[in-house]
Order: sequence, then structure tokens, then C-alpha cells
Amino acid sequence: METLELEMPKTKYVDLNQYETIPALDRAIAEPEGQIYTNYEDFRRDLYKDWYEEDE
Repeated sequence: METLELEMPKTKYVDLNQYETIPALDRAIAEPEGQIYTNYEDFRRDLYKDWYEEDE
């Protein structure tokens, strides 16, 4: 029986220049959706707002 040997590329990296667009990369670097926080307190308050509402 004959075995086939796969020829592996010499590098581990893919040349991304060969693609016109890469959808996953476009989504990753796109503008963030939702609220943009300028300080930690606002972020924390919004993150835990459901817990705070239960306490009141």
C-alpha cells in the first residue's frame, strides 16, 4: 500500500496580505458597542446594577 506524505509549509505563519478582508479581524478592531466608561466607579455601578436594585 502506498502512503501519501503531506508537504508542510516552512513557516508557522499565514500571510494575511493574501486576503482582501478578514471578517473576524474586522470585528475585533471595530468600534466597541455599548457604553464607554471614563472611570471605574461608573463601570462598576453599571456592571452590578442588578445587584444594587435588589438591595433597595
